[in-house]
Amino acid sequence: MKFEHGVYLVTEPSGDLAAIVANAVAGGVDLVQVRDKGASTGALIEIVQDLRRRVAVPIVVNDDLDAAQHAAGVHVGVDDLPPSKARRVLGPSAIVGWSVNDPGQLDEVEEMRACDYVAASPVWATHTKPDHQPPLGLEGIRAIAGRTDLPVVAIGGIDVARAAGAVAAGADAVAVVTAITRADDPRRAVADLVEAVREGRGRR
Repeated sequence: MKFEHGVYLVTEPSGDLAAIVANAVAGGVDLVQVRDKGASTGALIEIVQDLRRRVAVPIVVNDDLDAAQHAAGVHVGVDDLPPSKARRVLGPSAIVGWSVNDPGQLDEVEEMRACDYVAASPVWATHTKPDHQPPLGLEGIRAIAGRTDLPVVAIGGIDVARAAGAVAAGADAVAVVTAITRADDPRRAVADLVEAVREGRGRR
């Protein structure tokens, strides 16, 4: 998995989802994760299929393995199905991402081998997931990035003001929800995030 621009969109339920995603991709998003904990598998499949017709970047699904079979892959959390199971079901060409709440997860060799990237989660507190684990902070990103060759995505409380710092700490990309989905101009918001990622890479 290569994050060219370093911006990863995680969606939230919205009546304007297709337009938001299309504009975000036009701004430079590398990967889109469809996340809607209240949606049925059938609804998720419909969303994925619609987005795949509209944009060329990979679309992955949060947690739902059945819906993920209609997408480019899946992202799973610590309390979801393990990455190794996702890999067995989806096959070698699928994208499999895993949220890392504790650097100790990196010692789980079988699970790490199944992943294409890991997400340091959460870096900062975020209201989009109020039941999250304690924030890792920039030191958490450094700890995770220093122990794996997989791409590391920083997620949780990321906005344009924090993106450069997260990347300078070792993240290869930033995963963003509301700073894109609730922006007046999602395309511009992503372009600003891409610039912040570029700045962060220059500070390493």
